[in-house]
Amino acid sequence: MSVSPLNEEYRERLLQMLTEYPELSRTDLRNECPKEYSFLYRHDREWLFEMLPTGKPQTGSKGYVDWNQRDHEVLSQLQKAQMDLLNREKPIRISKTSLGKEIANLSLLEKHLHKLPCCTEYIDKVSEKKQQFQLRRCQITIVRMQEEGLLLLEWRIQREAGIRKDDYKLIMDKLDYGNNLA
Repeated sequence: MSVSPLNEEYRERLLQMLTEYPELSRTDLRNECPKEYSFLYRHDREWLFEMLPTGKPQTGSKGYVDWNQRDHEVLSQLQKAQMDLLNREKPIRISKTSLGKEIANLSLLEKHLHKLPCCTEYIDKVSEKKQQFQLRRCQITIVRMQEEGLLLLEWRIQREAGIRKDDYKLIMDKLDYGNNLA
């Protein structure tokens, strides 16, 4: 088989790159000499694959995760996140989603929570039901109104806490007004 002049020229350029930069991978070589690489790939593939460097072995772990360690690491993050959420000026309902967003790792909780037993138990313990969150919002509103010296009126508490009338009726007996209800 005769080798065309263009084929010979591209072979020489590729060999020159390989001798000058022996650490180049196949991909690096393809990026550095795209014209030569694609021509040789189309017209002289056998020679090209003989001359290209072999693939580099994979480095690093094969994806083993110590779930017990991860469970304890994420648990401490969740505990801190819960405190941060409770101390916000505008209340946010404590849930798996809000905690996951707060630790910037929601996908881990959604996909692998079954591998994190301590986290599962903690999330189940601290997650708020709808009425619990409404009650907390009302308590925050009452404290704020008392600090501002405002008169505690049920309709005002309900409105400022952003709770519907029907929902407010369900939680109003659990509210602590501190004997200041007008």
